[in-house]
Amino acid sequence: MDRIFPNISDIKRLRESLGISRRELARLSGIDQSVITEIEEGRIKPSYDNVTRIFTVLERKRRERVTKARDIMNRVVVGIGANQKVRDAIEIMEKDRFSQLPVFDRGNVVGSISDQTILNRISEYKSKVPLSELPIYKIMDKPFPTIDGDAPLTLIYELLKHSSAVLIVEKEKIVGIITKTDLFKIV
Repeated sequence: MDRIFPNISDIKRLRESLGISRRELARLSGIDQSVITEIEEGRIKPSYDNVTRIFTVLERKRRERVTKARDIMNRVVVGIGANQKVRDAIEIMEKDRFSQLPVFDRGNVVGSISDQTILNRISEYKSKVPLSELPIYKIMDKPFPTIDGDAPLTLIYELLKHSSAVLIVEKEKIVGIITKTDLFKIV
C-alpha cells in the first residue's frame, strides 16, 4: 500500500512549526543534514525512502506535541467526603470558587456534587431536615469520568460535553482534575 505524504515543499515549514532543527531531523531520520538542506531548498529530488523517513519523524514529533490530560490538569484535587454535610460542600465551593467537587469515601471516588445538583435538589426537596444538613451521599450524582494522563484533548472535549469535570487517574490514584473552565485556558 502506498503512503501518501504532504508535499515535499512542506518539509521545512512542518519541521520549523514543530521546533525541530535540521540537525535534529537529520539525527532522527538517519539522513545527512546536507541532504535535508538540499531537499528543503528544492535542489534535489529525494528518494522515496528519504521522504518516508523524514515524514515519519515529523509525524511522530507532531503526535508527541498533542496536548494531553496531564498537560492541562489541576494537580490539586479538592473533594469532599460522602458523609459530610451539603453545607460543607457549599462552603468549599464558595470559598474556592468551584462549581463541582468529586465525592470520596475511604479514598475512592463514589460520586460528584455540583452547584447545579444542589440547586436542583432545593426545588425538589420536601423535608423538615434542611437540605444543607443532609449527608452528601444522599443527593450526590454519579462520579466524574476518569481517564489516563495520556488521554488526548479530543477525548477530554467529548467527555466534558456530558460531565462538568474529568478526573485523571494514574496507577489507580486520582492525580488531577480537568473542568470546562480549564479548557478556556488553552484556547
